[in-house]
Amino acid sequence: MALKPDGGYWAGRINSAFARGTVHIPVVMHDGRISLDMELLDLSAIKQLKSQNDAQQVGPPPEPPLDAPVDMENVPLFEIHSNKTLWESVDLGLLSLQTERIPHGIALKKLELSGLAQKLDLSGTWRRNAMHTETSLRGHLKMPNVGALLAQLGVTSDLSEAAGAADFSVHWQAAPHQFTLAALQGEVDIHFSDGRILSIEPGFGRILGVLAMAQWTKRLQLDFRDIYEAGLMFNSINGHFILLNGKASTQDLIVDAIPAKITIVGDTDLANKTVDQLVNVAPKGADAVPIAGTIMGKVTALIARTVTGEDQDGLFLGSQYRVKGQWDALQIIPLHDHDGLLQKTWTGITGFPWLQQP
Repeated sequence: MALKPDGGYWAGRINSAFARGTVHIPVVMHDGRISLDMELLDLSAIKQLKSQNDAQQVGPPPEPPLDAPVDMENVPLFEIHSNKTLWESVDLGLLSLQTERIPHGIALKKLELSGLAQKLDLSGTWRRNAMHTETSLRGHLKMPNVGALLAQLGVTSDLSEAAGAADFSVHWQAAPHQFTLAALQGEVDIHFSDGRILSIEPGFGRILGVLAMAQWTKRLQLDFRDIYEAGLMFNSINGHFILLNGKASTQDLIVDAIPAKITIVGDTDLANKTVDQLVNVAPKGADAVPIAGTIMGKVTALIARTVTGEDQDGLFLGSQYRVKGQWDALQIIPLHDHDGLLQKTWTGITGFPWLQQP
């Protein structure tokens, strides 16, 4: 970095592996903003720097002082523009960020991150009151191709083609840089459409596409993708999640797949990476059952493999079951016997309408 005086600022240029562009830094922080006009900005450097610091730490790291006094008047303001913004070598596109002072805190006036794979609009606040510091964020994420973005970021390769969007409002009682999943609270709504879950046997995926009689409208529109392409095609995935202390709870996560409607209720522990959910799988229409014959007895096993990555026997459409355990070692517990009746031990559970059956 090379800087020189320019009025009330230090001005110059930075050239490094993670940032390249011009810099303006106010001599007196309270009198202006740190301005970065970047040709390249690699946000992964933040995580790499933390990893290096953790490696140099002797013994367990100290707990961050969540309620340590913060002089908000001396927290620097930022104005950042980046033409190429990277995360884990993925180009997320243009970044525009601006903060401003508000009573007792700092506001994230805007954060826009726009590229071919996504468009993120974000705003929020960092405030301190007499009791604690709190960070709040709200925003909208639009993804023209969810599967491609998640695959690029290394999250999962099991989703294909879907367009998606998410609206969220979250907060935690700490500074922005003290974020932890265990402290996260808020709400998230997700909406995916016209995609494919790939972790399912291609042959059955094609057969089930033919058996879904309600989809003949698509045939009239010459849309046969769900027959000749692999995976379980879905029309939509919609759900509302409540976040509390690192857990995401839903009462209405619905996967509207070609052969069946899958309803999921329960908790996902983001901090401990565990799941405890009840799943109901219902056929799209009565027409599908007699035509399917013995094939339908294997449908839910295929859907179970979509969830767990493993084969599961003894499950069928119209049944309910429980999914629980660690993300990489989920267990599926059928809530029915071979006659399709729910086990008596589960009939008394409240809050799950489909379990209130004789």
